[in-house]
Amino acid sequence: MGNDRYDAIVVGAGPAGSAAALTMAQNNMSVLLVERGEYAGAKNVFGGAVYRQPTELLVPAFWEEAPLERPIVSDELWLMDTDSAVKIGFTGLKFAKPPYNKFTVIRAKFDRWFANKAVQAGARLITNTLVKDLFYEKTGIMGSKTSGVVLESGDRIYSDIVILAEGVSGNLVEKQVSEKR
Repeated sequence: MGNDRYDAIVVGAGPAGSAAALTMAQNNMSVLLVERGEYAGAKNVFGGAVYRQPTELLVPAFWEEAPLERPIVSDELWLMDTDSAVKIGFTGLKFAKPPYNKFTVIRAKFDRWFANKAVQAGARLITNTLVKDLFYEKTGIMGSKTSGVVLESGDRIYSDIVILAEGVSGNLVEKQVSEKR
């Protein structure tokens, strides 16, 4: 599988996982980004919204190249009860002008683009790969610690840090919580 030791392993190549991998790769860490789908975003069938300000901290002027659908020029907050709702809206003159406040995206396209930014920064992306488990071991006389992930193939990949960014259908966090009980 190539390198079996990284500074960090990120499980899940959605926006959170790709942002983590990109940030660490930009800071000269060796990073493995593991995605269960055929490609980053392959399992998404809907869109979402991406805010400009935090995203541009990672990829300056991203709106000039990212696969964005359209700018969003207002925001709404809904406070709901079982049979009623209060809607509060906000817009500003800057929201209607480039570089805008936020954008709609089709996640299958945006996630692929964003994961590729992490790869361009030096992260390694592997797809079609399920992380089956995590491990944490104490080894040696001095009790040094090692950790990492176990792939469905049984291969172990070692790292100093494992970040779980599996998304809504992830099972590693649930597995870790239930094992601690």
